[in-house]
Amino acid sequence: MPKPTKKPAHPKKYKILPILIALLLAAPLLYLAYDAFADYQDKQRFETVRASIEALRGRLQAEAENGEQWTTSASCSQGSVKFQEATKVCDLRIFTQVDVDSEEEADTLIDRHESLLKNANDLFKARDNYSALPSEFPKDLNGGSAGAGYREKATDTTCGSYYTIEDNYENAQEAPMLLSFSCNSAARELHYPRDDT
Repeated sequence: MPKPTKKPAHPKKYKILPILIALLLAAPLLYLAYDAFADYQDKQRFETVRASIEALRGRLQAEAENGEQWTTSASCSQGSVKFQEATKVCDLRIFTQVDVDSEEEADTLIDRHESLLKNANDLFKARDNYSALPSEFPKDLNGGSAGAGYREKATDTTCGSYYTIEDNYENAQEAPMLLSFSCNSAARELHYPRDDT
């Protein structure tokens, strides 16, 4: 007569249960750890851009003339969307404002600025060639703006120069011209103070 087989004390399904519970408990912790790491990497990406912007500011200030004072800023903004989380964007920039009294003076400033930007490829590695500005800006110091841009390889930010003369200046002999260079990109978090204006 065959011996009766002994049933196991714990069926197999009960051995899997502790593993499933452990996985369920670990999943939120793993997600939080991944999310924190991704936020850290995103902040480091912007800090890399910020260091390059600061180095470029130093170069521009070293070549500054006519009272140019280059300033840096770092800010983030978030749009408003009713039924979903709005996109967050961070912007890092350097800028100065200079009074110009002729189209030639404005063109000279733009040419000097663009030359320094084109030679800053050790700081910003453009995916495409940095495009030149149209030579007719600003025509007779009329209000207007121009600029050039590219996407930066290492940080995947959009960078570019921007030049503008406002139409509403009071002194007909001089016009305030804003020169700036900035990099911006969508961000995971608002890494810098908000600028929602």
